[in-house]
Amino acid sequence: MKFQHIIALSLLVTAPMTAAFAEGMHNNEVLTEVQAGTIKVSGKVVDDKGETLPGVNVSVKGTTTGTITDFDGNFTLNAPSDAVIVFSFVGYTTTEMPVNGQSNIGTIVLKDESVEINDIVVVGYGTQKKVDLTGSVAIVDADEMKKVSNSNMSTMLQGKVAGVNITTDGQPGADPSVCI
Repeated sequence: MKFQHIIALSLLVTAPMTAAFAEGMHNNEVLTEVQAGTIKVSGKVVDDKGETLPGVNVSVKGTTTGTITDFDGNFTLNAPSDAVIVFSFVGYTTTEMPVNGQSNIGTIVLKDESVEINDIVVVGYGTQKKVDLTGSVAIVDADEMKKVSNSNMSTMLQGKVAGVNITTDGQPGADPSVCI
């Protein structure tokens, strides 16, 4: 008996929606509204100096839908009319912009992300945050280097840092080879 009431109630609730959908099949505008209000959103991304930013990640918050800006900083993306668009780019703060039903959300300005110099470590192939560094870091004291009387910096490092091997071929005046 309970199940019959539940089934009857669900049929009464869904009947008006089914009629609206069937009516929309003959009218493309109504059908577009039934499809969750997806619109084509476009805009332009620039930095705080007004220069265009190509390659900025543009995505709909909470989904996997996204794109990147073109060479001129322009983008086009299909998104729900009530969505929030997220803009992210290396070296800039991530910015969120609500769509609010607009097809053109205008110019989005990304601001430089300031980083404290103590948190950055320069390595041989780029820069990394200190927390992300997973290798070995060794520091050689300059006062210790002054105690060694040698004109070649490579030879002065010999025996000071673990994992650094400095060898020469025995020729007088030959440059030593450093192997890390």
